[in-house]
Amino acid sequence: LFNIFFYFLFRCYNLSMKDNFKFYTYILSCDDGSFYTGITSDVERRFCEHYFKEKTCAKYTKSHQVQRIEAVFESETKSAASKLEYHIKHLSKSKKIDIVNSKKDLTFGNIVFHCLPVPSTKEIIEKYNKK
Repeated sequence: LFNIFFYFLFRCYNLSMKDNFKFYTYILSCDDGSFYTGITSDVERRFCEHYFKEKTCAKYTKSHQVQRIEAVFESETKSAASKLEYHIKHLSKSKKIDIVNSKKDLTFGNIVFHCLPVPSTKEIIEKYNKK
């Protein structure tokens, strides 16, 4: 009985979390002019992991110093965010530049990904240093 109670409590908690949980596909610029694209549920935390080369940063950003967040797109599911990430990673650099400069929503397949305002690098780093 005790286990059943916790199962339903956990299940209800997970269902309510899914209502508010978003995933983001982001594009970062690096100091050599290249771009890195990834997904996360927390853009600022993930940016800091790349910027400060923490253990959880991507292999690519260990050897390419991240400068700033160029674009952020909101997704309802991790699957959708991953599909957009895959699509962006396979674009030419000029197409990525077009996406970064347009600051518009993207449509891929039948899904619209909303382009969000990009937080400044300075603000993110100041928040991170206060922790």
